[in-house]
Amino acid sequence: MKLRQCPHKSPVGVKFKFSDEHSLPSSFIWEINGNAFFPVKWWPSDMQLTFWKKPINDRDTFKLVLFLLGNGCSPYLLKRWIMLSQFWAGHPIAEKRARQIDFILNNADCKAHTWFYYDIDHRKHLYLNGLPREQTNNVQRR
Repeated sequence: MKLRQCPHKSPVGVKFKFSDEHSLPSSFIWEINGNAFFPVKWWPSDMQLTFWKKPINDRDTFKLVLFLLGNGCSPYLLKRWIMLSQFWAGHPIAEKRARQIDFILNNADCKAHTWFYYDIDHRKHLYLNGLPREQTNNVQRR
């Protein structure tokens, strides 16, 4: 089967190649898995599962966007990856997912003291503003 050149380019100028209409571009996976971001094998296991899950739901999208964004992944790459996962979903769901990602990216600054993610370097949860998230006990004190 002859490879065709995709007209889109990655942020570092690597052209994607597709072997057929339904395959994920291997160069894009390489970009997000070790070249432009931490290798997936370093991620927490729940994030690894979410990363490969296709398509992902609202909650998983929220967690994955915050995880990727907080750990330094570019918004361009994270949005491309999550939207690729929507290939198997219907158009209304994919459109909803795109709006959700845009909402998160547009509100990350004003929610930086509320939204948190797991930081790979620090190995703990941090708010988007960089402050550590204190684990709270749900035990009522008398």
